[in-house]
Amino acid sequence: MDLKKALENLKEKHVTLVAFGDSITENNHWTMGMQNWVQLLESNLYNIFPKRATVINSGRSGDSLPHCLERLEQDVLRFQPDIVIVSFGTNDCANEDPEGFRTMYRDMLKQILAAGAIVVTRTPTPWINMEKGGELTHRHNGKVIDLERYVAVIKEVSAELDVYCIDHYASWKKSLESKYRGEMMMLMGNAIHPNGNGHRRYYYEIAPHFGLPPFLQKDFEHLLWREDEYKV
Repeated sequence: MDLKKALENLKEKHVTLVAFGDSITENNHWTMGMQNWVQLLESNLYNIFPKRATVINSGRSGDSLPHCLERLEQDVLRFQPDIVIVSFGTNDCANEDPEGFRTMYRDMLKQILAAGAIVVTRTPTPWINMEKGGELTHRHNGKVIDLERYVAVIKEVSAELDVYCIDHYASWKKSLESKYRGEMMMLMGNAIHPNGNGHRRYYYEIAPHFGLPPFLQKDFEHLLWREDEYKV
């Protein structure tokens, strides 16, 4: 899918965007009062939608696909969205049923696509070891959770349905294999939930796909870039 071309076709209308996900989409306490990725995205959408956009956050803490399918009509489809950003997988992987996840994920995306919306999927990020800063091997009921398998399912189903996928997992995995892996905990509220810094990184990873600048108005970008103009 050519996302930028699809977004270009929306420039002449007021756009409705729904962010559909779990606690990493919901605006909650993990950001400690900072904006989360949905709010950061909303604050810059005027750059590509001159007639503005209505952004609806339909994130819900603890959610997984069986629950999200039950609330799909109420929390997404009834708004007749132009764009839906789908962010699931973190809670689902504890169910240890990647093929069941595949079936439900495909069903959900098909329903959103049938409603005429542009769909963008996002992969979850690895869990972070809050003591050492590397990747955390997470266990549930004594078994190691294979998050990477669920990430693969998200990417495979997205490709199958020609849906645009933003792969945060690959980006964060690369950082966890770098010399800076010990600092990754600075992005997290706990092992699973990003803090405000982590959501800021999400935005920087999402923005280029939407053709948005990586900076925000609150960065006072013009002052940083034109510092020499203010010398006396």
